[in-house]
Amino acid sequence: MHKRLIIFGAGRNGDDAYHFFGRENILCFVDNNEKMVGTKLHDKKIISFNELKELKEKLEEKFEQSYEVIVSVSKTRWATLAIVNQLQGIGIDDYSIYMDVRKRWKTGSTFMQRDRFRYPYEQETILEIYQVQFDYLMRHTDAAHLLPATGSLREAQLNTADRANEFFTWIQELEIAPFMIAGTLLGAVRHKGFIPWDDDLDFGLIYDEYIRLIQYMEEKGKIFYHRGNNIWETKEGNCSCPLEVQYVAAYGLGYMQIYLNTGASHVKENPFIMDIFPVYYFENGYTKENYARDLKKWYRRREENFDEVDKLYLREMTSSGIICTKSERVGLGHDLTSFLKSQHDINGRKFDTKIWNAEVLFPLQKLPFEGYEWYASQCTEAWLKGEGYGDIMRLPSRVGVYVHDKDRVFWDKY
Repeated sequence: MHKRLIIFGAGRNGDDAYHFFGRENILCFVDNNEKMVGTKLHDKKIISFNELKELKEKLEEKFEQSYEVIVSVSKTRWATLAIVNQLQGIGIDDYSIYMDVRKRWKTGSTFMQRDRFRYPYEQETILEIYQVQFDYLMRHTDAAHLLPATGSLREAQLNTADRANEFFTWIQELEIAPFMIAGTLLGAVRHKGFIPWDDDLDFGLIYDEYIRLIQYMEEKGKIFYHRGNNIWETKEGNCSCPLEVQYVAAYGLGYMQIYLNTGASHVKENPFIMDIFPVYYFENGYTKENYARDLKKWYRRREENFDEVDKLYLREMTSSGIICTKSERVGLGHDLTSFLKSQHDINGRKFDTKIWNAEVLFPLQKLPFEGYEWYASQCTEAWLKGEGYGDIMRLPSRVGVYVHDKDRVFWDKY
């Protein structure tokens, strides 16, 4: 049994739709013109929008099972959008645009008999309108003035920021300076806090301070080391978190993740706080091309244990003087492991080597982040450019897409 059609728009396009679909398939017309309401187009009654609303409320779910709305205004795209907004306001989302129906279907009968799973409705015109408006906003919106997240995502952001600041207080006797990088730094520069669709924190730490943090975590907290296949164990071979320590860390694959310890059976089931990446001093004159060459060499040994290869790589780079205690060049140290984890062939792949002059990083400054003040590079724009960010005030193509659940934007209004 085919659904009967309700044609919204009793003008010229409505008349054309009557002949295209056939009188037997049409229930009635709807029009916003009060002078036309109560009259007929051919042999079909023209009702008002309020009458359509009453019919929808009366039938509830049976409305969509029995009827299909066709928007057939003959003016501009914006007139079509205005009617679509009316329909959506009363809960009618399954509609088709007449001009879009005519683009795909040669006859009204083929449209009526279509595979509704494959072609549920025809709305290309509305999608074009939304795309044009989106493109306009992308060109003219200053990303720095976006509103913060709302709901559960905003709550998670603020909780994470609070936990991070408490962790910094816990390690303050170390006199080390974790500094914001990646999306955290971008958020600090652009929003003085989280990017509205993000909720994790990324920090860099000069390598000798990074080692001191590892030692401190072993002494005051607990570190879980990666054993492969998502197995994380302490040096003693334990997988569950001891309740007597406040913080635990997952260390492996080139960086460290900090968690608030709640005694979970798996380290990564605890509340996440931040990722911390080592930042190395490289010998003066060391270039991105040099870095890519060295990474490529170790990439070919990716079939070996990731952590062991990473240790051998670091040992050789240090013994050869490429990684040193102080120099005019600094670089993020997680590039190797990001490629070690890849199962793709090296041919054609670009190594994302991140190296800066030390003056881009030092002296560190403090920037506001969700009401706190955390360390950041001295030249934030240059640092972010080195990480691959372009115009930081321009909205990205995946604006609003939550990093850790890319479909969340479809079901959560954050």
